[in-house]
Amino acid sequence: MLEVDFGTCLAGWVDIVFPDLSPGQTVIMRFFDLPADTESNRDQSYNQRSVYHARGDGNDRFVNKFNYAGFRYMTLEGLD
Repeated sequence: MLEVDFGTCLAGWVDIVFPDLSPGQTVIMRFFDLPADTESNRDQSYNQRSVYHARGDGNDRFVNKFNYAGFRYMTLEGLD
């Protein structure tokens, strides 16, 4: 799992390029107010997540189009 700190709380969307995904690989992006704490009951994600299923052609790009999140931290799961 990779965690990204955007440095401030914000409401918006992400635009991510994934150059090296395999066909069918799934990446889960979760959005948090506080650093991710998936081991306790203090999960501050409020179930905000996006899922991307890769084409695997070297041009995979995820851009939210129909939703946005409120967050400071984002985790990426499913990357090699």
